[in-house]
Amino acid sequence: MNKKPLVSLANLVEYATTPSAARRRQIIEQYHHPEVIRFDWHGASDTIFAERARGSTEADNLIDLEKRRLNDQKTGNPERDRRCSHILHLVELLETSDVLRLTEGTDPSTANNLAIDSIVGSLTVRVRPNLVLSRQRLGWAAPEMGILKCHNLSTFKLSGYAGPLYAVGLQIYAENIVPSEVIAPNLCRVYDLFHDKVYMAPKNQKRLRVQLVDAAQEILDRWDAVGKRLTETMTRKRKAG
Repeated sequence: MNKKPLVSLANLVEYATTPSAARRRQIIEQYHHPEVIRFDWHGASDTIFAERARGSTEADNLIDLEKRRLNDQKTGNPERDRRCSHILHLVELLETSDVLRLTEGTDPSTANNLAIDSIVGSLTVRVRPNLVLSRQRLGWAAPEMGILKCHNLSTFKLSGYAGPLYAVGLQIYAENIVPSEVIAPNLCRVYDLFHDKVYMAPKNQKRLRVQLVDAAQEILDRWDAVGKRLTETMTRKRKAG
């Protein structure tokens, strides 16, 4: 079981916004099972998003290669092919979505050299950013900067509240990790791929920051107790079986 308190930014935002106590417990429980953790979708498809958002012509070649690879892996069994079909759908969404608009007016660059984790409150949060956005400021030598992230969980739709909360989480990450003195809220952006919506961090975000930190602290406070209860439940099931 995973003993280190760690959640993805998407799960932290969901934890902070869901009214379901059972869902909050499930979010913590899944991180005590490393084999079932599904962090934000990444790999070739992450690269496709970054290249398309940058306007790179290489994106079309990557899309064709990934489609071919996924189709070659299919067995004809719908149950076994579920994961391949899901990722293929994501790739097709990226192919048809206007992601270039997400970086309009900025100079986007890869975030591959940045840390994938940051700290919210005292909790380690996995962010895995896609792009660094920068924009030159008139009369200033240093540009303002931010982070772009693709949110690709079909089971957690970002709303008019959860979206900006997620973007504030990206701003906290940028303030901790990005080597810039000026992090611009409107350059901290999350794109909900399944629902084709982009959210930016608002200027007035004190309440949102408090909500994220409070959620992070609650996860830390409950971490050991949830893990212990889960271990006891699994032990009983093994003995009964």
